[in-house]
Formats: sequence, C-alpha cells, structure tokens
Amino acid sequence: MISEFHTVQPSASFKEVKSIVIDQKQRVLPVIDQKGNTVGVITRTDLIQHLGVADRASSSPEKPAQLFERSLSALMESRLPKDILSLLKELGELAQSLNLSIYLVGGSVRDLITLKPIKDLDLTLTGDMDEFIKAFALKHPTARVKNHPRFKTATIDLDNGFRLDLSCARLEYYEYPGAMPIVRHASIRIDLQRRDFTINAMALSLNSEDYGRLLDFYRGYHDLKEGLIRVLHSLSFIEDPTRAFRAIRFENRLGFTVSRMTERLLETALKNGFITNLSSRRVMAEIRRVCEEEEPGPILKRLGELGLLKCVHPKLRIIPKQIERFRRVARIKDWYRLTFGEKFSPVWLVWLLVLTDELEEEELADLVENLDSGQKVARVAIEERKTLKSILRQYQRIREFIKPSEADRIFSDLSWPGILYLMAMSSGDPLSRAGASYLTYYRLVKTNCDGKDLIKLGYHPGPRLHEALIFLREAKLDGLVNTLSEELALAQELLKSGDSDGFDKNDVLRETVDGRR
Repeated sequence: MISEFHTVQPSASFKEVKSIVIDQKQRVLPVIDQKGNTVGVITRTDLIQHLGVADRASSSPEKPAQLFERSLSALMESRLPKDILSLLKELGELAQSLNLSIYLVGGSVRDLITLKPIKDLDLTLTGDMDEFIKAFALKHPTARVKNHPRFKTATIDLDNGFRLDLSCARLEYYEYPGAMPIVRHASIRIDLQRRDFTINAMALSLNSEDYGRLLDFYRGYHDLKEGLIRVLHSLSFIEDPTRAFRAIRFENRLGFTVSRMTERLLETALKNGFITNLSSRRVMAEIRRVCEEEEPGPILKRLGELGLLKCVHPKLRIIPKQIERFRRVARIKDWYRLTFGEKFSPVWLVWLLVLTDELEEEELADLVENLDSGQKVARVAIEERKTLKSILRQYQRIREFIKPSEADRIFSDLSWPGILYLMAMSSGDPLSRAGASYLTYYRLVKTNCDGKDLIKLGYHPGPRLHEALIFLREAKLDGLVNTLSEELALAQELLKSGDSDGFDKNDVLRETVDGRR
C-alpha cells in the first residue's frame, strides 16, 4: 500500500534489482519494456532463489510463524533481583491500567532463559507510548526521560541507576530512497520480525493479566536450548550485513554454534559481495565491538576463517603467531582488570593493534581513519606504532632486569594501550614485567624535593635545574635516595658540579652515594 514505486527494464542489472528490493524494501518490482508494457515482475522470493539460498525448503529459515507459549513467571521470581522484579511488575500494572501491552524483549529474555546476568532492560510497548511515559513520570517525578517520538523510542534513567530502553512495537518503511524511516505502530509479532536472530526475537509479557507469558513466533526458545544462532529469514545478511559480525560475536559469547543454514546464508552474502559493500566506518564499528567482547581472540580467529576480516582490509588475516599473541592479550586483560578494576576500556585497542600488526603503516592509517573514536586512537595506532616496534626490537633479546629509572624512560611518554601492547608482545620478558611495574608503581613515584625547594636554596630556574630534577627522580626510582635531606644533598652536588655545558651525573651520583656510605 504505497503510492510510489520503482520499475526496471528487462535489461536491468542484478545490482539495480537488489538496490530496490532489498535496500529500498520494495518487495514486488514490475518489469516494464520500452513501450511501457508490463512484461513481468520480480519478487523477493525470486531474488532469494537467484542467490541460491533457499533451494531446499526444508532447510529454509522462512517458515510460517507458529506461536510457542509458556509461562516463565516462576523463572523470573527465582532469577531476577527483587528491585528489578518489582519494577517490571509495576510497569506491567501501569500498562494494564492504560489498556496497553508491555513486553520484556530481546537480549533481556535471552539472558533470563540462559541464566545469565541481565544487564539491560529492553522493553516494547504496543499502543500510545507518550501516554505511558506521562503516567510513569507522574509516579517517578525524579526519573530522567529522553523521548524520541519520531522514532517511537525513549530512555528512562531512574535514581537507583536502572535504565529502561523503551520502544513502540513498530514497522518501518521509506517514502523515497535516502529518506529517514517512517515509523508506524505494529503488532508485537511484526516488531519481533525485525530482529537479527531467533534467540533475540522473543517477548515476555509484563501485563498483570498474563504476567510472565513467553511469546515466541520464530523458534527462539528451541534454538536457545539447542545452542544455535539462526537468522529469521533468507535475506537477513543482505538486508543488514553487519549481522554477519554479530552472529560470530553471539556464537562465542554464548558458546553457541551458527546453524548450518545460517552459515550458508552468510557465505552466500559474502560471495555475492553484499558484506564487502559495507562502508568502512560500519565495518570498523563492528570490529571495535568485537575487540570489546570478553574474549575477542576466538571471535577474530573465526572471522578470519570465514573470510570476514577481508571486509576490514584485503590483506588482513590471522597467522599462527597472532593466535599466541591473542592469548597474551587475554592474560594482560585479566591482569589489568584485577589490578585496576572492572573498567578496562584501553584493552580493546590492544586487540586492534595485534590484529593489524602485519599491515603497513599506510594501510593501518586508512583503517583507523574510519574508527569513530577521535584523535586518541589515531595517535596510538599510527603515531606510536613506530616507537612501539622500535622498543620491541631494542629489548626483545634483553633478559636481565630493567632498572626502574630505565623503565620510566621507556614508558613515560607512551599511552596506556601502547604500554599494554608492549607487555602483550613481550609476555614473560623483562620488558613486560617492567611495564607492569611502571603502571602499578613507577609512574606514581614522586620526589620529596621539588623545584621550589631548590630555588629557595638560591638556584635559578632553567635547563640545569630541570635536568637535575629529572635525574633526582631517577635516583629515587632506583632507591639511591629516599629522604628529603638525601635528595637535597644530591641535587646540590649535581648543580654545583660541571660548567655551563652540564654535569656528569654518574660521577656525582657515585660520589654522593659513596659519601653516604
């Protein structure tokens, strides 16, 4: 039911047909000859058959939706924290009072069934969302609401730290190519059909009259129990090629297996160039999400096996020595988390540096340019790369202990991701141990004496004073001076010795230490 539609001539290319049927979501495409006569029609099914992804009906994921229902109220009572459970019941009662329906959807339902911690509360409402938000705000006047009425979505931040991601059950279509989507109300079944995989296409009713009722139209519950990642329809990867990367992420995160048919659909989309048509920015966004996973190593290896890394860069591949490097980064990540807490945001960049280690600088520069992460990523990945590799070459054969002052000189000008990269690439070596010591202790060391103390003694600010303070800190790091009096004595010896060209720090240090003995 649209007023405008596209047509093609019999000589139209497959790319043109794909653009209209898939990208612009016109499911039926008339074929018109030069005289204006209708000579045929191309349907979505024709496109599927042309791609060869539905030649066996028994293996096609496109089967009539048959509702599977069961009550999960007992599971909710036993699994959910009391504060979350109370909030969900309140939302259901509110929706019921307004003659609306509200559902817990997507990953929240998946994680509940698989007994994993629920990190997000994704909710879908059928009916007037504005009315629901107003009624909720009256009960929670301190809640912070961000409403996006055009797209029928909203976020609600509560005082206790909970965030509710609320959306209307909706259907999207486009009035013309390149237009923003027009959003219309739809049933919960139609809304779930937009999801990526069956395990994310289930809904759990929160309304008081049928609280805890699972709605599963696409065998998601069955696939969860079987440990399968399966798309909802045959053109899933063609409509949204980023789902290929998400499929492998879910496979590793959940310990599941991509179904045989789904992997075949993925390979067909890759073979026909649909995934390689993704913009570099979208591809790099997916790679960052992979690197931010709990265990990126196996995911990157699997992406390489399937050929998906070539969508990132034609020369990007996983070689045997990188597998061992991935294991090292995993150990560094564990150490970082134990040492500095749960926040380990710098580590994702270490995975990226190891993944792209074999690329030339210009090739890496092209990739990083498409990362939506600002100048910090570019500086670490490109500008520091020469320095990092130079340090590795210099220290890769060193087996003796690296003095604290030397470690400070090595690492002080590097970013944290750069230091973690060096630690991973030299795991178990003195360089790796020195990096760990620098992050946990050396970088925090301060002298008791500073420039103001020396100026009070009559010394003038300048390069010599600055150099003396640097050397004083190095002596403190190496344990050669400890107290304020020892530091002042060493600083004065440094500043009194030599001439305007500087001083021999080693001689001064040797004499000062020997004098103390």
